[in-house]
Amino acid sequence: MSTIKRIKPSSDNSVVLTQNEKTIKVVTNTSGNSSSYNFLNGKPSINGIELSGNLSSQELGISSSRMFETYHEFPAIPIESDLNKFFIDTTNHKMYLWDLSENKFRVIGSDYESINKINGGNANE
Repeated sequence: MSTIKRIKPSSDNSVVLTQNEKTIKVVTNTSGNSSSYNFLNGKPSINGIELSGNLSSQELGISSSRMFETYHEFPAIPIESDLNKFFIDTTNHKMYLWDLSENKFRVIGSDYESINKINGGNANE
C-alpha cells in the first residue's frame, strides 16, 4: 500500500501530490472564476443538449413562434421549418401547434380571462 508523502498547494490553484517518488498534479480550480464551469461533470441539459457556452434556442431545440393578427392568416399547412413553432393569434390571445397526425392546428394555450364557463363533465353526479 502506498502513501502520499507530501501535499503542496501550487500558485495556479492546483494541488501537487508526491507519492512514492511520483508527482501528480490535481487541478482543483482553473482560475477561481466562472470559467471553471467548463470543467464540471454532469452539467445540466435541455432536450439532451449539455448547457455549455452560448447556445441559441434553435440549438437547444426550443420552439420559436410566429405571430399573426388572427388564426385566419395561418398557412393552410406550415412549411417544414415551421412544424415545431408556436403560431400565435394576437387578436384572440391563443397559441397553436400543428398536429401532424391530424394535419391541423390545435389550441395549446388561451387567455384564461376569456373563459366563461368550465364544464366539469359528470363531477356532480
